[in-house]
Amino acid sequence: MLFCIISVWFAAITVPALAGAGEAAAAPHDSVAGPTEQLNIFGKIVNPHGAGVEDAEITVFLNGKELKHPHTEHGYGGKGIYTSLDGSFQTVFTIPRGMADRETAIRLEVYKSSYAREKIEISSQNIARGPGGIVAKADLQVKRIAGPAFWIATVVFILAYVLISFELLHRTLAAMLGASFMLVVSYTMGTIDPDYHILSYKSAIHAIDMNVIFLLMGMMIIVGILKHTGVFQWCAYKCYQLARGNVVILAIILMSFTAVASAFLDNVTTMLLLTPVSIEIALSLGISPLALLIPE
Repeated sequence: MLFCIISVWFAAITVPALAGAGEAAAAPHDSVAGPTEQLNIFGKIVNPHGAGVEDAEITVFLNGKELKHPHTEHGYGGKGIYTSLDGSFQTVFTIPRGMADRETAIRLEVYKSSYAREKIEISSQNIARGPGGIVAKADLQVKRIAGPAFWIATVVFILAYVLISFELLHRTLAAMLGASFMLVVSYTMGTIDPDYHILSYKSAIHAIDMNVIFLLMGMMIIVGILKHTGVFQWCAYKCYQLARGNVVILAIILMSFTAVASAFLDNVTTMLLLTPVSIEIALSLGISPLALLIPE
């Protein structure tokens, strides 16, 4: 059942993403009659910490007129300019020759949900003119704001964490439901009001780290094998042997062993395996099991 849910969810996020990429590749561009030249604009959008802002939408205005249908070199989408994963962008416009003279005003408007809408006018020092056209560089810092997308994502994260912490739902299913809900909000309410756009299909796919998935899978296999060998019980009794009946030293040794084991194995599984042994040792010493379990 869980495998079916994961398969449907993965198909739901990959198919629209691939379809969107195909539409972007097939998007036609407006042709300009008469002599033309190229307007090349590139730059980087960063947040106050200097990190690149991904998927920020950029609108370009030339002498107060919005330029449409650009040829996008980086980013995604056929209906506008979007920054790439590191916040950089590059786009090329074909404009009538002479439209951009030395007094030309090139202005950029940057927008992304949970960020303030910013405008920048490219200074003459960042504009170069040559026989092939015009090259302009625009770097901009955008500030974060707590918009609707921020609060929705925060509430979903807290609810998913509560479901996992109290084991009301399987952690994989809880995480999938949270991610699916944010994607649904982004592509329903987010299409009506961009302030509700939380993340894109592309961002969701890039967030899947296969290294982590295979690491966890390998850890589960190792734990499953070690559980049947009794190595955890053997290690716990060796700790008792080293402590020679001293409760304080025993607690310190068990804490250290639990910390090392949890660094390599699943935390919950480690505690489930060590708890019965710790209780048995505590009862044999005639002390409360909490004296060993709480430090662990």
